[in-house]
Amino acid sequence: MSLREAEPGIYQGELDKRWTIGPKVHGGAMLALCANAARHACAEAGHEPVAVSASFLWAPDPGPMRLVTALRKRGRRISVVDVELVQGDRTAVHAVVNLGAPEHFSSN
Repeated sequence: MSLREAEPGIYQGELDKRWTIGPKVHGGAMLALCANAARHACAEAGHEPVAVSASFLWAPDPGPMRLVTALRKRGRRISVVDVELVQGDRTAVHAVVNLGAPEHFSSN
């Protein structure tokens, strides 16, 4: 599921019916979209999602949606982005994504 930037910090996409359980979209697919939007919104070279937490507020249907991002903290090692997955006028998922450079978090 791809995203397109509609305006700064706002991304549009489609919740694909292939990622459903019954009639509703799988939560993991929605988290992946939130993490991807946060990665684009943060725009730090090499920073990737290292932790995601989310509240599922309602179960959206397959179809158009948008992701609204807000950069809460830009740090040297960790940045934090809030992401809301919205369908119609309702927020379906509110996620907080922590991003960082992967080499800072390896077990070596």
